[in-house]
Amino acid sequence: MAVHLPLSHYDLQKVLLPGKNQKPVEAIRITVYGDNFPMRALEPEIFVGEEQAQGVEVAADQRSIRGYLLKAPRKGGLIRVRYGPSQEGLLRDEFDPERIRPLPQDCS
Repeated sequence: MAVHLPLSHYDLQKVLLPGKNQKPVEAIRITVYGDNFPMRALEPEIFVGEEQAQGVEVAADQRSIRGYLLKAPRKGGLIRVRYGPSQEGLLRDEFDPERIRPLPQDCS
């Protein structure tokens, strides 16, 4: 049985990532906040519905975790963070694409 991982809220931002042949690719950066995201040998994972975030990292202060969604999840998808079968958290708030902040004006 997985140990509960407390999660509080999330933030979404459109970003540009390097793609093939140096052409930028648009993605959604998701940042999930909580009490403590431990630094472990086991890599953490972020899921939004069926979509799994790439490039997942725990912040230095261990109070947030972020990753990049290359495909927009469906509205209402559940947001889940897990460390394999040992630790898992689920946000009460469902994914809402209206919360995605647009690319900054100087990005194009």
